[in-house]
Amino acid sequence: MKPAVGRRSNGTAGLSAATAVGLIVIGLHIWADPPDLPRDVPARHRSAEAVRIVLQTGVMGAPAGRFDGSRRVSRAETVTVLARVARLLQAHRWPATRAVPLKAAVAPKDWRKRPVTRYDVAESIVRVVPYALAGLPTRAADRPFISKALPARPKVKLTDTPVHRELKYLIDRRMVWPGSKLLEPNKTPITGQQLADGLAQMIAGLNGIMTDEPKTEPILPRRN
Repeated sequence: MKPAVGRRSNGTAGLSAATAVGLIVIGLHIWADPPDLPRDVPARHRSAEAVRIVLQTGVMGAPAGRFDGSRRVSRAETVTVLARVARLLQAHRWPATRAVPLKAAVAPKDWRKRPVTRYDVAESIVRVVPYALAGLPTRAADRPFISKALPARPKVKLTDTPVHRELKYLIDRRMVWPGSKLLEPNKTPITGQQLADGLAQMIAGLNGIMTDEPKTEPILPRRN
């Protein structure tokens, strides 16, 4: 597989739909051959390709050869997955993937409050990452732009939990915002809305640390 250079953004924070749609985005890393599917994921399963990619990148795992895709995902597990995705995106390390449009609309009532499974998380990541990469600069900013559009870092007392380091990573970079349920990383299952919010906040914060401060341009005198 040939590595390709990720596309440079226009320097503004946030993702432009016009820029993102239709782009094929490839990371700077040369990946090994995709792993075999875990024994509990059928080759023709709707999420099979997404499972391959999240295992290949290491953002999700398959302990003892099982992906356990129908299992509900906890807040703590979501924190770990988002931190792993953020680190890979910052390094533009992602295998050749393309933005895949949804084949059918999903009624809001069907996903906002519904608990999310590991299959759901894998598919969401694989769909979102190409759009995220399309809007990111190719390297981290030397002097990150402290955007006032992003909320301040949440002021929470970090307890000693299994995901303490991952949560601190997200908080320090404003990749998780005040009020997020992920600030309480316990075994409670997350919902579709909480996963969507978590992905959006992570990408917005990532744009912030990778976007340089705007250059100060001299103010020209008005011409009469």
